[in-house]
Amino acid sequence: MDKDIEKLGKKIENILSSISKIPGFKKLKPKLEEFRRLVLEKRSPRIIVIGRRGSGKSSILNALIDDDKFLATGNLDTTKEGKVISISTRDTEWNSVASGKFNLEWLDTPGTGAPSEKEIRVEKLKMAINEKKPDAILIVIKASEVDGEIDSTLTDLRKIVQIAQNSENEVPPTFVVLSHIDDIEPQYDKKPPYDPDKLENIDRIIEKAKEHLTRHEIKYQSPLIPLSSYFVKKKNVDWRYNIDFLAKLLASKMPEITRLEASRAFHSLHAERTSLVDKIIYSSSVISGLSGGFVVIPLLGLIPMAVILIFMISIIAYLGGQSLSKKAALQFILNLTTGSGIGVAAAFGTITLQEAVKSIPIWGSIVNVASYSIITIAIGKGAKALYIEKKTMEQAREIYKNEQEREELNNEDVK
Repeated sequence: MDKDIEKLGKKIENILSSISKIPGFKKLKPKLEEFRRLVLEKRSPRIIVIGRRGSGKSSILNALIDDDKFLATGNLDTTKEGKVISISTRDTEWNSVASGKFNLEWLDTPGTGAPSEKEIRVEKLKMAINEKKPDAILIVIKASEVDGEIDSTLTDLRKIVQIAQNSENEVPPTFVVLSHIDDIEPQYDKKPPYDPDKLENIDRIIEKAKEHLTRHEIKYQSPLIPLSSYFVKKKNVDWRYNIDFLAKLLASKMPEITRLEASRAFHSLHAERTSLVDKIIYSSSVISGLSGGFVVIPLLGLIPMAVILIFMISIIAYLGGQSLSKKAALQFILNLTTGSGIGVAAAFGTITLQEAVKSIPIWGSIVNVASYSIITIAIGKGAKALYIEKKTMEQAREIYKNEQEREELNNEDVK
């Protein structure tokens, strides 16, 4: 996210502090506190992935983020010598696995099947976990190995799981996946939905895995997840199975402050992104309505509504995979409102946002407290249309116009 936009987040905190003294604020406090956690306190999710060499840990991340080339996969030991999978190559440290569209902290444990230096690797893992507590633990077991010599693998896994779960606070949610499920017999049946024979074999392996996990006293959250992460975009091949389910499960169990970044990172969580955008628009409209109509706060020369609009649009675009500067957010508002003939659109079309918002009479007949909220909702819905729903600017402009008219009618009905 653009650094200037992140700085605006601190200005939003100042605005929230100012409006917290308003009579009636207490009723809205829960929603605004949720906004604070989701947006102002947001951080990257931290996931520890535990599994032996070749279990498919890297390919699972690729499948979650919908990028089959992001991390190297194949026969090489991508976790050799305790290396943390990330863009960098620093050993046993939390690293940001990132691109322009997402941020994750993904700690890939050493390949537990490697014969040497296990104790050293365990100590390094303890240091990493003491540095930052994980939000979730993902245990990866290759489905074809459930019927084989799995005891030595599970003994090592249990040791690492116990370290990751060793906390005076609440134990992070722990999930178990059976990877490479597409290799289970019959092997010709690779692409979901699977035929009854394969599903029956998968169910049998699941029950066997449960027995092993119980015997080794490895605690995890139900259900145990059979998974295929194989896809090659260039060849138009997609055999992914239960990846969407895993993404939803991870996002739902991690802390609220990680939800925004998780919904950006996990490609399939479109419904989650849409829900977050609706919450952001609603909270922004409340903040705008409470602050815009009664007080001018000297923040970078802007009154609160300008700060709120720029910040709201930038967060919505961020959820859609784009990073906007303040200038780009302003340009969006000008493009959205020019020529609509509604509310402040004419002013937005000819002067800057700062001048436009300052020109709106406080307590005046043109824009009152409710109108600040209406304008914010309409612009927010326009941003949602363009950045989340991937509509055209012309379509977004029509949504903005219709939304403002609808909100104004609703406001008249309330009166």
